[in-house]
Amino acid sequence: MRNVSSRRELLLVASLGGVAATVGAIRASAQGNISLGLKDKRDFHTAQLVDRINSHNGVAALSRDGMKQSLALLVDRGIVNKVEAEILNDIVSKLFEDDDVNALLNDVYGVISNGASLLGEAAESIAAVAHSSVKNAAELLPGIDYPVVQTAIAHDLKGALEGAAAGAVLGSTVPAFGLSTAAGAMFGALVGGTASSVIGYLDSFDTRD
Repeated sequence: MRNVSSRRELLLVASLGGVAATVGAIRASAQGNISLGLKDKRDFHTAQLVDRINSHNGVAALSRDGMKQSLALLVDRGIVNKVEAEILNDIVSKLFEDDDVNALLNDVYGVISNGASLLGEAAESIAAVAHSSVKNAAELLPGIDYPVVQTAIAHDLKGALEGAAAGAVLGSTVPAFGLSTAAGAMFGALVGGTASSVIGYLDSFDTRD
């Protein structure tokens, strides 16, 4: 358990560092004061939650179909285009087709390398979270059964997809943030994927005896 604890600490420090850097970047780009009332914050969360639930139509969130639904939503709302969605869908497919994390790492790297020039900021952020998650899984979860590792990575990818959708709304509706829809989606993807990491990876650590 000592090794697990040290890995947990490492992951949490990395996650918190990423969030702090993102918040700093938002503040640096803001025009005026960043201020939202308590009711506005609550209403935003509730609206996004209901929207996400309705968009899934009962499909399991971390399933392949659930990921595809999230991608379709991003395309419908103009957050990513169809070409970007195809590249991201290739990453999703690899996650569910492969049965070894090292093979998945090679496959995801290949997909991103081949399509990097076609990705805008939001799609690139989602792809970056996916690649980082698989790389971290290979390093932090050695010896763990692939289905468990797959679920941890799926948390990250799903968080990035949903974060992009929510971030786009926040970026386009809160002028004080000084963000566009695209910039909000980029930050949302990075923060959403990072936040989900804590859940997915710590659940994976808990499978150890």
